[in-house]
This record gives sequence, C-alpha cells and structure tokens, in this order.
Amino acid sequence: MKSIILAAVLAASPAVAGQPISESLLECAALFDSSNRWFPERASSPKARKIQAVTDALLGEAERVAQEEGRREVVAYMTQVWHAKQDSWDARGKFYMFTDDGQDWFAYCASLARHRGLDLSAAAD
Repeated sequence: MKSIILAAVLAASPAVAGQPISESLLECAALFDSSNRWFPERASSPKARKIQAVTDALLGEAERVAQEEGRREVVAYMTQVWHAKQDSWDARGKFYMFTDDGQDWFAYCASLARHRGLDLSAAAD
C-alpha cells in the first residue's frame, strides 16, 4: 500500500522532499550501489552486474539532469552528493533494504526511473 501511495506522490511531483531531480537520481543510484556493497559475496554474480548496470544508468541520468539544472561543477557536485547518499544508506544498515521503508524506496526509484525514461527491469531478475 505504501508503495502505491509513494508512486502516486511521484507522479504528481518527481522530486523527493523538494530536492533536485539530480539528487533524487543520485539517491537511487546510491541505494542500488549499496545493495551490491552490502553483499560482496555476490560481486561476480549476474545479479550484481545487473544492479551495477542500473546504478550506472541512474548515475548517467543524474549527470545529464545536473547539467540541465545548471550546475557549474557537475563532477564535484555529483561526487559530494554521491558520498553523502552512500553514507546515509550505510548508516541504515545492510538489512534496511528488506524493511517496508526500504522496499518503498526501491519502488520509488523504479518509478522515478520510469518517469525519466530509464528501464530498470534488469534489476528485478
């Protein structure tokens, strides 16, 4: 139910809590990246490669959007936000992704990606 509500909110306004779209995309990229970093034993698995592809797609879109937003120092901006978002996800712990809130975040990220024209279906395999 929460996922449906979160998706409806996204449809109305694609930014999370007023943050720039580029930051939301970086947030989602960091979440997917964290799921690989939290479980290093699957580093060479097909699932890890798919999750890395999703992360890369989100990062690429974040860079494109950051440029559209008029960011002067795109690389510095992305690096700073990327590290802050990774720290934020890491502070929640590796099992956070299995909570209702964690699942809502994955649903939000999938919805944001669809809104931006990205296909993240590979991560669901």
